[in-house]
Amino acid sequence: MCTENFIRVDDVMESPKLARTLEVLESLAGDECHDSDDANLIVGLGRRLRSAGLPVDRLTLHLRTLHPEILGRTVAWSPQEPVQIMDRENGLDLSTDFVGSPVRHVMQTLEHSIDPNR
Repeated sequence: MCTENFIRVDDVMESPKLARTLEVLESLAGDECHDSDDANLIVGLGRRLRSAGLPVDRLTLHLRTLHPEILGRTVAWSPQEPVQIMDRENGLDLSTDFVGSPVRHVMQTLEHSIDPNR
C-alpha cells in the first residue's frame, strides 16, 4: 500500500492554523463568550478570527429573538469601526424586500447560499 498521499495526524495536529482555529472554537465555548454582551462577543470573535489568519473585514451576527415586537437583532463589526446593533421589527419577514432575499431562503431551508460569481 502506498502511503505517500496520506497526511499524518501528528502533522495536522501540530499545524499552527489548526491551533489558532481551536483557540477560536475554545473561546466560543468558554465562559468569557457566555458572559459577553452582543457587542463584546462580536468584537472578540472578529479579532480572534483575524489573529487566526482569516482576512475578515466585516462580520455580522443575525440573532432571532423571542420578543413580541422584535424579530431579531443584527450585530455588525469591522476592524476600524464601532459595532453596529440593529433591531429588526416583527413583520419585516413579510415585507416584499425580504420575501425574495437570500436571508429568507437560508432561514427557511437552512441551506447556505453562495454566489459563484463572487
